[in-house]
Amino acid sequence: MDYGISTWSFLASESGEKDLTTIIQIAKENDFGLELWLDWTVDPGIFNKKYRKHLKEVLASLKNLSLHSSLLYKSNKKVIFDEIDLCSMIDAKMIVFHPISFGFPAGTGDFLIDLEGAGSAWDLLFSAVEYASKRSVKISLENGPLNLLIEACKNVSSKIGNEAFGICLDTCHAQMHLRKYQNPLHRYLSELHAYITHIHISDCMGEFDDHLPPGKGTIDWKDFLIQLNNIGYKGTMILEIKDEYPFECAKVTRNFLEKQLDGK
Repeated sequence: MDYGISTWSFLASESGEKDLTTIIQIAKENDFGLELWLDWTVDPGIFNKKYRKHLKEVLASLKNLSLHSSLLYKSNKKVIFDEIDLCSMIDAKMIVFHPISFGFPAGTGDFLIDLEGAGSAWDLLFSAVEYASKRSVKISLENGPLNLLIEACKNVSSKIGNEAFGICLDTCHAQMHLRKYQNPLHRYLSELHAYITHIHISDCMGEFDDHLPPGKGTIDWKDFLIQLNNIGYKGTMILEIKDEYPFECAKVTRNFLEKQLDGK
């Protein structure tokens, strides 16, 4: 299994490294991939067009590389297309968007939403997937409401195809509905398994987006990993965990998950 670290973990940590070049180098040295959080408030200009050639050089030979859109609470077509261009230019193969990035009235904490009146959001999603396809980039739509993701998979598949589209399963976003639904993470996997191309790993107590290290919350990780093996998942697992020492936590988490895979 391939593992990567989200640079969000460094933003969320008071004592974590904040120099992106150093983070990239340490990731390489420790055999981790990286997911670049484009809302990099430490240095907002680092992803500007004039720095992209240098950024590509720094990122070269990284084990795996993905991006996470800066559009966390709003939609902006120009930003979406520019971030897809960035993804292509630095040779990242995937970019993660939240449903709200395209204008869907949905937060990551929603399980089900009313999809009526979302026509313009569908149009933007379709045009973004078509644009990404021409640039060899895959869009991964993060949960989010289950019914929206199911419809997105059906609609994109029938209209465009799945080459440039998939689902990012965030384990914590799914599990935080535990108080309302029996085994929600299992349900997301069951409904979306054919479309899951990317995974964000963290644990929670079952109600909030806690971003806990695996084993510190309510997720049955052995069961989850068995399900992943059964569906033949071959993508990357991005560690999106809040901890004061992100790299140390990432290494401990990788060891924990590998032990679950080995049945120990």
